[in-house]
Amino acid sequence: MGDAEVLALADRQAIWCENWSEATRDCESLYTLRREADGRLILAGMFVLTGHPLIEVTLADIVTLEQGRICSSGATSELTIQARLAGVASQEVTAMVRSLLAQSMAEYENSIICQQFFTSGDPETMGEIVTADDVRLYDFESTYRLGTVDSGFLLRPQIGETPEQEFIDL
Repeated sequence: MGDAEVLALADRQAIWCENWSEATRDCESLYTLRREADGRLILAGMFVLTGHPLIEVTLADIVTLEQGRICSSGATSELTIQARLAGVASQEVTAMVRSLLAQSMAEYENSIICQQFFTSGDPETMGEIVTADDVRLYDFESTYRLGTVDSGFLLRPQIGETPEQEFIDL
């Protein structure tokens, strides 16, 4: 996709459902790209960390559009993050999530992370190529089902829903 197609996603306020599961009819996370009045692009996302207790995380990052790629700093300190515990904003849980993200992204703290999106014929799906300083990060790549705010996408918890994840110590 080029700049015009990426900006069209922002202009139509598309919702990107990451790694849609047809079997469970849910996503790992939801994203949207929006254009601010001053021209900045904001990539905003949401995911459910755990279902019991319910921990919902929203995050946002200012991104640039460079030759069809959405790029931003790998520095997690630049992310706007808010975590909610059972529906209530929690500074403690937000700090924990920021710490977890910082640990998992430490290798890329000083990198520029870019996402190049592509379609393969189905107008409701897109894939991505993710790079850090132009080195491809295959493990970070996802597919997205495109929708709108009315699509009714559900989120699946990232921790605790499969037996092998039951024993993760945060």
